[in-house]
Amino acid sequence: MRLPSLKVLAAAVLVLGLVGVVTDQVLASTPTVKGKGKVFEFVNFTDSLAANQFNSNIAIVPEKQNLVITDILVTNQSGEAGTFAIRCLDGDENPLILAPMFVADDGIFTYSFSTGIQCTEGTTAQVTIAATTSANWHVTVSGYFRKGAP
Repeated sequence: MRLPSLKVLAAAVLVLGLVGVVTDQVLASTPTVKGKGKVFEFVNFTDSLAANQFNSNIAIVPEKQNLVITDILVTNQSGEAGTFAIRCLDGDENPLILAPMFVADDGIFTYSFSTGIQCTEGTTAQVTIAATTSANWHVTVSGYFRKGAP
């Protein structure tokens, strides 16, 4: 019985390694939620609210896509406690997708969602602050747009 040469064996290992690296890169470029939908664009929203700015739009969701919010970071250095919420606005309705969360003065709220919270096509994702002043509230929201229904 004849054994393959070292050159053939080394070439086979190299080819399999390269195929693995390429496959890993292709799969990493298309993350999904529960395997549904391809990512179109990542969203990184940051805003430092002005004294009388209680609503700040995160993004307008395009047709046939959904906004999936994966991470939220809110800091409050306004001098008093308050709440913030995230809404998906579609004209007449103002549904909350993240109910008002309390943030103390000099406090921080942070959360990462395992599957994300979603705003559907045609809506506007918005952060809403409920406090006497919105000055020195800082909001960071991360997520992505993906194809299809939630």
